[in-house]
Parts: sequence; structure tokens; C-alpha cells
Amino acid sequence: MWKNFLLWLNAPFAWAIFLFVSSLNVLVGLLFQGVAVPFDTHRRTSLWVNRWIWGHLLWFCEPGWHLAREGMESVVEGPYIVVSNHSSVLDIPACMGLPMPLRIVGRSSLFRIPLLGLYMRFSRQISLDAGSAADVLASLVQCKEALQSGASVLVFPEGTRSLDARLGRFHRGAFRLALDTGVPVLPVAILGTHRIMRKGELRPAGISESIKMRVLAPVHPGEYATARALGERVRTLLETALVDLREDAA
Repeated sequence: MWKNFLLWLNAPFAWAIFLFVSSLNVLVGLLFQGVAVPFDTHRRTSLWVNRWIWGHLLWFCEPGWHLAREGMESVVEGPYIVVSNHSSVLDIPACMGLPMPLRIVGRSSLFRIPLLGLYMRFSRQISLDAGSAADVLASLVQCKEALQSGASVLVFPEGTRSLDARLGRFHRGAFRLALDTGVPVLPVAILGTHRIMRKGELRPAGISESIKMRVLAPVHPGEYATARALGERVRTLLETALVDLREDAA
């Protein structure tokens, strides 16, 4: 009973912090990037804002959400195609804390949300409508441009959020991109975000939750003949890492 009461009491507080920090990220990003546009043709300023506000400040301000990042030493000079499992919207700010300029490949519906969509377009995040072949092609072009500019791209190859953090089927777009560009794939395993902000729910759940994020060693595409083989290797690495994280948490 007490746990349910504390959950009811905590959820609005956690949600208010999430909304405040997210709004702050958008407003500061628009302001700083707007000032820097004449000197920053690649819109990297907004990526710096995303890293420090959404990637770090959010987790500092949420008293009940404990994010532990492991394997950060695997991140050396990029760019990378960052590939992560996906079970919550919180996977995005978890990855945003990686020490690199990072663009998100996100669903086109996100770009239609007022103000957030404006910011995502202004900061050159990458829209993807998997149901449109033309849109998929345009997204790949934008990904290549981002990589050529030195920014990494974040892709969730499952294409949707898992309800229990177990891996779904991988789409091959990220791995075709790796083979086409020669850019290494950086696998990132995340466990615990699904317990806080689940798919289909707008409010945070949980009183005090620990989130584990493990960055694995980069996978070089030149060692694989096909996107299928590369994708299967990355999926195996993520599956193994998630099993290890579950055993550590038990």
C-alpha cells in the first residue's frame, strides 16, 4: 500500500521535472543555435546543448532515476553509427550523454509535435517514415551527410519500443549505412528505462529505479560481407550484454 502511495506521489513530480528539463533543452538549444548559425553551418551547437541538458542535467535533476553508464572508454574519435535497443523514450537522453555530437534518427511523427518538431528540424535531427521508400532514401542521405560532417547518428534498429526490454527483430538500414560508409557501429545496451516510462504511457512510473547502460566496443563493417551478417553480429552482442546486465541487477 505504501509503495502504491509513494508511486502516486512521485509520478507527477518526476513528470514535471522531465517536462521542465525537456522544455529547457528545446528553448536553450533554439537560442544558442540561433545565435551560432552564422558560425556553425553544421548546427553542432544544438547537439552540444542536447548532450549536456538532456543527456546529463535530466538525470541529475531526477532524484529517483539512477543512470549508470559503463564502457565509456570504448568511445574514441568518431563518428559512429550508434545502435541501441529501445524500450522507452528515456533511451534517447540516456544515449545523448555519450561524448560525441549525436543526431537522432526518429519517427516522422515526432517532427509534427509543436515546438519539439521545430527544434528537431532546426537542429537537423533525421526524420524517418519507414512506410515510405522515398522517405527512407532521404533519411539515408541525411545520415550520410551527418556522418561526413563528423556527427554520429543514433538508430534504434527495432523500429519500435519493446515492452520488456527484450530485443525485437532488427531492420537492416543502419547496417547497410555502415557498409556503404565504412563507419563503425557502436552498440549500446540499456536496461531499466522500460520500468520508468513504458511504451503507451505518458507518465513516469517507479519510485527509485536503476538504469544500466553499457557501451560495447565498436564493430567495424569491413569485417562483414552483408548488412544481414553485420546486423546479426550486433544483435548478438546486445543480447549478451542485456543478459549480463540483468544478471548484475538480480
